[in-house]
Amino acid sequence: MGRAEEHRKYLKSKAWQRKRLQALAHHGRECAACGAKEKIHVHHISYLNLNRKGPGKESMEDLIPLCEYHHMLVHALIDQYKNKFYSKRPGYNFEKASKDAIKALIPQKYLTAKAKKDKAIKRPKPKRKKRTKKKT
Repeated sequence: MGRAEEHRKYLKSKAWQRKRLQALAHHGRECAACGAKEKIHVHHISYLNLNRKGPGKESMEDLIPLCEYHHMLVHALIDQYKNKFYSKRPGYNFEKASKDAIKALIPQKYLTAKAKKDKAIKRPKPKRKKRTKKKT
């Protein structure tokens, strides 16, 4: 079974349905490109971690909510970028095309806010040292 077939099979699995719901809870149920709240898909920005870590173990940073229209548009841009740059830029591949398509469609303010939110979630709060009274 090829990668594309494996991916289609994964998208029909319970593991993906759980991960999709987690991503929507994490990022919100609205399109990152236009703010629409209907027909929201979850797009994989990168497939590398999916392939390395296994199904259902993608990080939230690799997922982004998009409406049906913008999801279709992202994939059309990916194909366009791959066709345009694949032979001209050594090392240009699906992963880079996907990230370039996201950058082209998603407002920078969303990506910046998302990065801050993700950092805030990951950043542990420093532990305070207990004060002890000095005996005199």
